[in-house]
Amino acid sequence: MAQPQKRVVTLRYEDLVAGKDLTDEIFEAYGPDGLGALTISGIPGFVQQREELLPLGHKLAHLPEEKLAKLEDAESLWNAGWSYGKEGSYVEDTMAQPQKRVVTLRYEDLVAGKDLTDEIFEAYGPDGLGALTISGIPGFVQQREELLPLGHKLAHLPEEKLAKLEDAESLWNAGWSYGKEKFSAEPDTSKGSFYANPLYDVAVSEEVRKSNLYAYPKNIWPKEDLPALEPSFKSLGKTMYEVVVLLTKQIDALVEKRIPGYKKGMLHELISTTKKIKGRLLYYYPVDKTKDKEDGWIGWHNDSGFLTALTSAMFFDDDAAKAMPNPDPMGGLWIVSRGHDNVHVKIPSDHLAVQCGECLQIVTGGLLVATPHCVRPSFSEGTKVGRATFPVFIDSDIHFKLEAPAGRSRDDVFEHTARSKVPPLDQRWTHDGMTFSEFLKVSFEQYYTWNLKK
Repeated sequence: MAQPQKRVVTLRYEDLVAGKDLTDEIFEAYGPDGLGALTISGIPGFVQQREELLPLGHKLAHLPEEKLAKLEDAESLWNAGWSYGKEGSYVEDTMAQPQKRVVTLRYEDLVAGKDLTDEIFEAYGPDGLGALTISGIPGFVQQREELLPLGHKLAHLPEEKLAKLEDAESLWNAGWSYGKEKFSAEPDTSKGSFYANPLYDVAVSEEVRKSNLYAYPKNIWPKEDLPALEPSFKSLGKTMYEVVVLLTKQIDALVEKRIPGYKKGMLHELISTTKKIKGRLLYYYPVDKTKDKEDGWIGWHNDSGFLTALTSAMFFDDDAAKAMPNPDPMGGLWIVSRGHDNVHVKIPSDHLAVQCGECLQIVTGGLLVATPHCVRPSFSEGTKVGRATFPVFIDSDIHFKLEAPAGRSRDDVFEHTARSKVPPLDQRWTHDGMTFSEFLKVSFEQYYTWNLKK
């Protein structure tokens, strides 16, 4: 295989500092006929620094295994700290697939009204994941760090105190809910939820509320046992709602460009005036690894509403009540891509995610599409792992009529719908004019039947 060696171009450090024209040398190195590499000589202190560092590589590699284990960072897929035998390990699982890019918008661009319609179509359109994230939201990081640890504290209050926070009248759509959801024959005990409207303690008149107890319940707060919950929940929930309102202007602009029959400004008007806003502080309890399944924390589902805002999760050593990095590279949020692959989606801690729901798919005539997603449990040897997160479901009034835009058919609405993980949308949204409330009722019933068959 021997070939004549090609010259490696060398630059001098002193010439770089002096600003000497080295463009010809760099083109020789990096241009079409170069090796794609060059060297630089004469760097002050470099020889000594190299001789100090490289022997430490041998020392580090021969530390005891238990000490090296403390330097691992599974949350980053071993892209920080110590890594040995980890490259490629996360794709060995049956669920794992190469990660697909999650579109990120900047908050300042939303505020400035910059045209982000192409980015939103990439995220929510036929080839997207049905989710995007938004960075740079003022105050968001601190609000998240204040609220999510309260999820662990709330979930570990004594049973008699949690019982005082239950609201059976609303079918547990306000206050504390544990073991009340039943999408199959068995009640869901993998997580506890605390529901409240972050903007309105009482969203509608008493007359309207009494005729729609599940949709517009009164908020219940643990004012004595966990007084920090109410202000933290409301502060973060309000921020998330206001960001979504900004996003709706961009969604309207996108759909107006592509579908002539779409009512101008429809989504923004709907969401900016709605009282149907539900925050859900979730705490996922540790799962027995012998009972592990791919959707063990939340089963596969589509969000049935319009838009869901979602924080990244915070993981806990459940017994020690301490936050910790996600110890399991397979644990967390998974989404089904348009190519029917399972994609592990990681939301940066300083980003807000926003997912497209099925009602948005309907009112945009299938231009934007909801995607099935689930949450897979995280495991760590010797540690019981819990998880807290906070979605805010932002929807229309329950009497809103779900209709495709003029010129869009039912086939258009369902064309790109995933069918393998959730009950078919065309069997739940059965006709134009079906109200949001009717759609939710039928969806709940069909999820229950669907899961019984699994």
